[in-house]
Amino acid sequence: MNTKYLTLGFVLTLFLPLASAMNSYHPKQIPAMYVFGDSLVDSGNNNYLPIGGPTFLPYGIDFGGKPTGRNTNGKTVVDYIAIHLGLPFAPPYMGLSKHQREKITTGINYASAGSGMFHNGTFHGTTKFASNLLKEFSLRLQKMYDLGARKFLVNNIPPAGCFPSRAVHTRPRGKCVDKINIGITFYNRRLPSLLHELQSQLPGSVFVHSDLYKFLIELRENGGRYGIRETWKPCCPNNIYGDLKCRPNTVPCANRNAYLFFDDHPTQIANHIYATRCFNESTICRPSGLKMF
Repeated sequence: MNTKYLTLGFVLTLFLPLASAMNSYHPKQIPAMYVFGDSLVDSGNNNYLPIGGPTFLPYGIDFGGKPTGRNTNGKTVVDYIAIHLGLPFAPPYMGLSKHQREKITTGINYASAGSGMFHNGTFHGTTKFASNLLKEFSLRLQKMYDLGARKFLVNNIPPAGCFPSRAVHTRPRGKCVDKINIGITFYNRRLPSLLHELQSQLPGSVFVHSDLYKFLIELRENGGRYGIRETWKPCCPNNIYGDLKCRPNTVPCANRNAYLFFDDHPTQIANHIYATRCFNESTICRPSGLKMF
């Protein structure tokens, strides 16, 4: 691992590489990115684990027409960040030989679908649980810093109450489950101050807070601006009946660019919009202090 340029970030179960929110940022300043997280950014690690990954179509239908282990129809947000930085896609750690792991200098993807900080999520109360998550998260960030990480992009938690598998059970159907989202905001509201505190304590560090929660809520409400007409139903399966599982060779929606969600994960177009706005709008990705990249 090229620890001199180690670049990563994570939120709860989602880890993302560094990127700048500033238009003046020069991509070549970031020679590598290391990705840690869950199914939102897994590029195929679970294909090599007992839990398994999405190794069947229609996953990957817009990524060369074959599944890659990504939990969407095409590219993830970190793929688009890599493109913006002029870097190759970070390969999945589990798919590399020991020799390859030691030789790669442009970054590695360690994300694994279903990963998290706690083996058992016990809700001793939402506020206390959020505090415990932030504490554990802080310790992990500091460990990464000790390994050489200096620049971090950190996502907050997405509005899981709005995912299709949740929204389908609401009345009226398609509405977000407020109880879930309210619980998430306990964590999200305190995350920016934690990042600011870490940046003040860790010399040479730079933290960028990425508001994935806000982005998905806004896209859900105003997706039409980007041609996204279906903002809560899944593209796969292309209906709202049954368990909403995207199964092998299921016929997905015809126009994936008109959907916010592929299954419970964002579509490629949503990931593209997210990465673009992160680089160009300080309302989505914002430095934790006055220091810029």
